[in-house]
Amino acid sequence: MLRRRLLLALFVVTCVPFAAEAQILVDTTKRIVGSRAILESDLRIVKELKLVPSFAGTEDEILTDYENRMLAVAFIDRVTALPEPAQEEVIERRKQWESALGGDATARLAAVHYSEPELMTWLRDDIRLEKYEKQRFGREADPAKARNDWIRGLRKQAGLK
Repeated sequence: MLRRRLLLALFVVTCVPFAAEAQILVDTTKRIVGSRAILESDLRIVKELKLVPSFAGTEDEILTDYENRMLAVAFIDRVTALPEPAQEEVIERRKQWESALGGDATARLAAVHYSEPELMTWLRDDIRLEKYEKQRFGREADPAKARNDWIRGLRKQAGLK
């Protein structure tokens, strides 16, 4: 009996610290938009990779930009029949992004666990959004106001402030 207790004590002393070190940090959900969760890691990615206009702003500003983009992309996916951007356009956009990023883009992607195909999809959607907005709001007297009104409407439909 004493031998079992000693073995149990030895097990606890040697194994429990390793179990404590093996803890995994769980990502935090910041918001649900439609059926998709925006995670804390998503916000870190768009901030580090400068993928939203407010990348240097507060977490709330980055979250709002990310939500707006998600809503706009979902809208154009659902409602429009925009042609896909040419591969050359996406490659050129990537060069522009890399230049604006400053520093080693490959290392930055790896640091936030974001793949090249994910980046290319993001940039492709940026091009699609720009084309849609130009087509829809280009003739408006105040295109920025018209776009903001559209985004406010999308946020309202999604139940966001």
